[in-house]
Amino acid sequence: AMAACTGRANWLRRSGAAMATWGRAAMAYIRGSPQEPRSSEEASEEEAESDEALARRLQAEEQGRPVARFKLLDRVEARYKDPELRGGTWSREYYAATVVDVLPPKTQKRPHSYLIKWDDGSEDQLVLEDYVRPLVPEAPAAAPRDRDGKRGLANGLRTGAPPPKKRGRPSKKGGRPPKTATATEAAPPPPSDEDAPWTPEEEQHLQELVDEHGEGDWSWPTIAEELGTGRAKEAVEEHYNSMLECQRIPDDTPPPGAEQEQKLRINASGRIATLVQKKQRGWLVVKLDENEGEDGAPGEERSIRTNFVTLLDAAGNDVVPTKKKRRRPTAAPGAAPAPAPRKRRPKDFEEGDRVTVLESADSHGGRSGAIVEKNTAWWRVKLDGDNEATSIRRKDLRAATTP
Repeated sequence: AMAACTGRANWLRRSGAAMATWGRAAMAYIRGSPQEPRSSEEASEEEAESDEALARRLQAEEQGRPVARFKLLDRVEARYKDPELRGGTWSREYYAATVVDVLPPKTQKRPHSYLIKWDDGSEDQLVLEDYVRPLVPEAPAAAPRDRDGKRGLANGLRTGAPPPKKRGRPSKKGGRPPKTATATEAAPPPPSDEDAPWTPEEEQHLQELVDEHGEGDWSWPTIAEELGTGRAKEAVEEHYNSMLECQRIPDDTPPPGAEQEQKLRINASGRIATLVQKKQRGWLVVKLDENEGEDGAPGEERSIRTNFVTLLDAAGNDVVPTKKKRRRPTAAPGAAPAPAPRKRRPKDFEEGDRVTVLESADSHGGRSGAIVEKNTAWWRVKLDGDNEATSIRRKDLRAATTP
């Protein structure tokens, strides 16, 4: 009897596995799968892996944890931000890149972060998931073809391969990209106030507004609104950056055939360096001299802010930057307005002085007495007819009139 029960159990187990295998094969046939029939072991392993992945995804959704949209080595497009720009913005355009690392979010409400490797060889950057999207393959541009279907080249040769696509480095300035007119668009509108050239008075007003806000607290929407010329905040910020470069670094172009290097001195150590490159927002790339120092090795190139260096002329003297004077509003012709009356300081009393409580006081209005003790805001006054002193506010007391 025991052997019969064991044999029946084995038969039921084999029958169940066979039925499951035939059921999956039937579902694959109904779905139109072009794959060849697989063995029961391969099918069971693949179904187990897919079920496990499905269970992980459902569990993550139930727990409210965000699921990463991209995985390792995915081809994506992402927005670019220059790490050397202090307070810079993300670019409007997307650039091709590859995901090299996936970082989980710190909280449930924040998205994933991805370490992006740019196709143009720029430095790897950490980008939020909101600024990353799947890479959309671009259709190749139609090239002129000969009768045999091959593309003709300028040198007379012919080839069937598509032309190589030029890729440039992402812009470090960011901002809104220029709009290009298409064939279906209407004629471009007339130039607005934003495209008008900047006047010296407008540049001086912009410099005054930036000085009022102070470095580090710039609000370009507020500055553009206070400027009152109808220019966008992006145009105001870009023009001020160009003004900053022109003001800090004198553009002395040497004559042809004469090489002139701009020398400067580091204020902290007094070390002499040579200007190599001017960057955005007052950053410079300098090459140190051949002396040893805490600033760096001899001949080393490093970045430094313009505020920490002093430019030198050909004779080695300091170049003092000229700062524009603050524009003062001109008064209208006519009589000058009368100055506002100065607020009189109340008379100070001493202990023993006779005072009177104002009628507008909360209590004891109109009564008189003598000062017993003086405090910061409340004074002790012994009113006439009372045995004990009373606390009264200093601003409610006035000198008593002598009969």
